[in-house]
Amino acid sequence: MPLTTLVGGTTSAAISSCNISDILGCYPKALVDNVNNACISLGMGLMTIFQVMGDALINSHKLSISGRENPKGPRLLVDSKLESALDSKDVKIVDKNNSHIEVNWIRTNLSTVDDIFKGIGAAQHSTKDIINALEHYISVNSGLSDEWKHSVKRLIKTISPSNL
Repeated sequence: MPLTTLVGGTTSAAISSCNISDILGCYPKALVDNVNNACISLGMGLMTIFQVMGDALINSHKLSISGRENPKGPRLLVDSKLESALDSKDVKIVDKNNSHIEVNWIRTNLSTVDDIFKGIGAAQHSTKDIINALEHYISVNSGLSDEWKHSVKRLIKTISPSNL
């Protein structure tokens, strides 16, 4: 999420867990043998093949939909069943409810994120760099809803949604 923001975009994410399976073997061999970049040519059209499927993907999607009851914006939602994995002084929580926990990804500093940045050769960043990038994104995208902007302010100021 920080990298997407630093290059001028935004994103949201939902994290859940459960089983996940490689289902490519469920497709007929004739289709599998003709897969090209997850697509198969079928006459005049294309069929997209997803190699993995399972409750983990479905649960993440459900979580992202349940999060729509809350403010829009560049949010990181984590399934409330994973709360114990967030027990770290380095993980900043914005909000919790029965279905999810919203993590303040701007103010959460994890060594894993730093390792990813180093691994891909991305420049180091600060919280202020991310905040500046988000503020710039808002200033050049006039069609953003007030709800979306409030979500960003909540991340920047780490205030609860009830105080907006």
